[in-house]
Amino acid sequence: MTPPSPSPWTRRDWQALFICWLAFGALVYRFWFLTDDSYISFRYSRNLALGNGLRFNLGDHVPVEGFSNLLWVVICAGIEWLGLAIEVWPNVLSTLCGAVLVAAVYASLRLRLELSPRAALLGGLTFAVFPPIGVWSSGGLATMPFALLLFLTFERLFLAREVRGLSTGLACIGLTLIRVEGAYWAIALFGMAALVRWRDGKRLGTGFAIAALMFAANFVALTIWRNAYYGVVVANTVSAKGGFSLARLGRGFDYVMGWSLTMLTPLLAFPAALCAWRHKNPRGESERAMAHPILAMALAGYAYSILVSGDYMAFGRFMMPFWSFNALLFGVVWHELERKRPQLASSAAAATLTLGLLPAWNLHVVPRAVREMFHFRHNTPHHATEFDQWKNQRHYPRLWAARGRAFKRWLEPGSSIVFDIGIGAASYFSELFIYDRGGLVTRETVDRPRLAERLNSPGHDVRKPAKFFLRYEPDTLSPKMVQRPGVAQQIDQSRIKLQGWGPDASEHYVVDFRPVPDWEPSPAGTYFVYWRRVSESVDIDAERALVDRRVTDLKKGVDPYQAVLMDGYPLPRWRK
Repeated sequence: MTPPSPSPWTRRDWQALFICWLAFGALVYRFWFLTDDSYISFRYSRNLALGNGLRFNLGDHVPVEGFSNLLWVVICAGIEWLGLAIEVWPNVLSTLCGAVLVAAVYASLRLRLELSPRAALLGGLTFAVFPPIGVWSSGGLATMPFALLLFLTFERLFLAREVRGLSTGLACIGLTLIRVEGAYWAIALFGMAALVRWRDGKRLGTGFAIAALMFAANFVALTIWRNAYYGVVVANTVSAKGGFSLARLGRGFDYVMGWSLTMLTPLLAFPAALCAWRHKNPRGESERAMAHPILAMALAGYAYSILVSGDYMAFGRFMMPFWSFNALLFGVVWHELERKRPQLASSAAAATLTLGLLPAWNLHVVPRAVREMFHFRHNTPHHATEFDQWKNQRHYPRLWAARGRAFKRWLEPGSSIVFDIGIGAASYFSELFIYDRGGLVTRETVDRPRLAERLNSPGHDVRKPAKFFLRYEPDTLSPKMVQRPGVAQQIDQSRIKLQGWGPDASEHYVVDFRPVPDWEPSPAGTYFVYWRRVSESVDIDAERALVDRRVTDLKKGVDPYQAVLMDGYPLPRWRK
């Protein structure tokens, strides 16, 4: 007797998927934002679109690969080339990737695991209304495209009834190009797929071999290109943020625990795995062959996050791409409960969804004192909730963009500046040559011996002092944004600090100030105070005396620069 085929896709499935999309869209709308790191990729994209190549700083030096998302940078270069709003369209594409992933999760629950439409709907909602999914469907980064390609690669290798070489190979290539760690996940998935087939006594097959060869050829070509173009075989982001120590592993553990105790629903995925072990399809066949790889990928997010020591961004950016596998496990739970106790299935699902949604409104079940035990953002003295961290990530790029536009107005085009934090928006809008203390776009920061390790926020352990960059004679140093009443005091403090740096600094730099328009997101009456390098042909004492006179005028209520502030000021899109 021929076994029955899986239930066909019905009108009810389209209705269920539409409900999942509506819930997903509402959460995306709530969390729509751009994080500062996205502007680092956007700057590479703009330079590529302008024909300057994949480089952050222009010049004849060897470029630095300060991004970790090659394919996303190329896609964003297309957006720049078309003249579309870079603040909008990457988020639109990321959200579309999220919508496709919602559909892929639902289809896998319905057609691959052969669950009932109701259980598949509950499983799809478990994925669609999980706050990190809504958060990282925007942000301007490649997080959601990576999550989609990771799931599609897994689905092609494990959930499909046969491995099709071309589609599987393309998914693996996309996974390799979208994130620097994508290649290693592809290798892990190929290895796990081969192991499962060996365990079940199955041959790898032609499709598996074709996909593996496509991936290998792409990986080798990518490595050769990276070495030829950037002079390294590993992206500079890995060198700047990587490293191994017990302290870093401990911080990764705190990251995982803090995320789990905030979201809580991840803790329920472990009992869900037990149901997946016992689940049988409509033909009475055990689904353990699928359950093992699904559970492995659900756990892989925890292991990976601990190994890389976590991430400073909100709502578990490194954990989010693995939630799709947890959703598959939850779908099986809802199916088993529905089969045995239908009323309990709906109640349990509703409670789980509600519990997971609470952090989206900054509500928490676990007391703050318990969550603070796993504080991992060490550059902040106090524990911040994931919602508060998201608000910070939404807020600060606007301020740093205002800083960048002010730099572009007052500093010479192509001049160099040393940045501390927030190099994304400020560098994108200023278009200056950036020396990065964190080392993302300045290889010298990580090529030279590192400072003694001091745990900071994840990804920010490497930090060279600003004084280190004096050897490169930057045009601008130590820019600080202050409000008008504090300009004179800040100038005095900066001069004291400048003297303490020795003659190399004090004989070549003048502390100066410039205004920022009141309509910028920064507070009204904001100025930036900075160290300005003076050429040897200029009388530095006369320059300092000129600054003193202008400070005196400012104290009297006369701004010497206000009349020319808007001469060539780069207006943002919303101001034009």
